[in-house]
Amino acid sequence: MRIEKWGFLLSYAIYLGFCIIFSIISKDTSAINTMIFAITIASTAFSISDLMFTKLDIDKKERESLYSLYHLTKYAKNFYINKIMEKYKDEADKMVSVLMELFDEAEIDKIISGSLTAEEKENYLDKIKEYSNDGVKDCLKKLLESDDEMSIEDDENDEKMIPEVLIFSKRNEKIKYILASSIAVMGLIALLVILTVRIEAIPYIINALTGLAFLAVILNLLLKEYYKANSLKKLTEEKNKLIRDISSRRS
Repeated sequence: MRIEKWGFLLSYAIYLGFCIIFSIISKDTSAINTMIFAITIASTAFSISDLMFTKLDIDKKERESLYSLYHLTKYAKNFYINKIMEKYKDEADKMVSVLMELFDEAEIDKIISGSLTAEEKENYLDKIKEYSNDGVKDCLKKLLESDDEMSIEDDENDEKMIPEVLIFSKRNEKIKYILASSIAVMGLIALLVILTVRIEAIPYIINALTGLAFLAVILNLLLKEYYKANSLKKLTEEKNKLIRDISSRRS
């Protein structure tokens, strides 16, 4: 897409150069005004189209980076769980055994998901206090008293949602691509029609479109700089941090 777009814009720039030369050597004021009118409309359309293509590229890169970060985070989560199980295997097995002994399946599910009410948490703590093993009792207390925000996420739901999100994102990208391409094509058609029919220039339209074209170019540059300085930088830092953490603990 990028090569095709820049090739198209290069062809348009060459054509624009010929138009400038023509306006210098020609004495036909009406033809020059018509040409400026046509070029202004086409330039505005191309500037808006280029802005949309830039936004499309950024959205695509963010989607790919987030998808990569999701898989890396999932890998890190499994990596740390395995490390914990490896280090505290006996205690972990004992905790599971105690949970199965003290609570039924529905109660255990509430504990793991962190969806206990204040009253339920108090009742469960009372049950744990009767247990004799202080080490396991303390671990279970910490599990119950942990913040609800630290609840374990449902991986199955995540796995089901990811393909749907990807399909939706790709569909949106396709719509944006078609829309941006259509605007560029309409600009080219307007250029050819105005030059062929010799439509008379309208000054206030030229002024408005010139301002709009400059605005699109400025927004394009700002969008690229903002993406590099914020979104891309943040995603890269998060990815590198995860990789460094996993690498440092792999041994």
